[in-house]
Amino acid sequence: ANLGLRAADLPDVLLDGVGTLLVSGYALFDPHVRDAVVDLARRARDRGAAVAVDPASVGFLSDVGPSVFLAWLDAMGGVDLLLPNRAEAALLAGEGSDPEAWAEVLRRRARTVVVKLGADGAVVATAAGTVAVPPAVATAVVDPTGAGDAFAAGFLAARSAGADPVAAARAGAVLGARAVGWPGARPPDGAGADAGRGAGRAAG
Repeated sequence: ANLGLRAADLPDVLLDGVGTLLVSGYALFDPHVRDAVVDLARRARDRGAAVAVDPASVGFLSDVGPSVFLAWLDAMGGVDLLLPNRAEAALLAGEGSDPEAWAEVLRRRARTVVVKLGADGAVVATAAGTVAVPPAVATAVVDPTGAGDAFAAGFLAARSAGADPVAAARAGAVLGARAVGWPGARPPDGAGADAGRGAGRAAG
């Protein structure tokens, strides 16, 4: 179904009321799907929405090469938020030896960069500077599947509610921790809420 996606499947009405469009890197590796998603991103931007991208897979990034992937971001008309994990940030930045350096390099491509560091928290880079967000108290990691997506969901929800990027990263860490505390990519509603409060060590 994903590989069958075309621009005709993404009419303008889907963008009504959208404040931020989040694009998974997985949607960019097939040329037909990529054309549809890049077009959607450009239309979203024309409507005043922000565009966020989670690279999603260092394996795919390695296959296509960082320069090609970054050119796809440029084709969208620019990216407001980039959400790589540690491995993806290192590959895309291509220079520097630590997350802060990678985030600063990638800031040339996005207004805000959040590097997800799993048990080490996150790094947030904006025009105001680069800030390390420490991990919260961790619970036992049952399954890391979906932690990065949960982090993105928490971050974007907090931002849409008016939080600054650093506070939003803390919120993302909380949801990431909830995700790793349960098997599968989606914990039950309310599951682990107490344990996940501020518990983002394994998120991303």
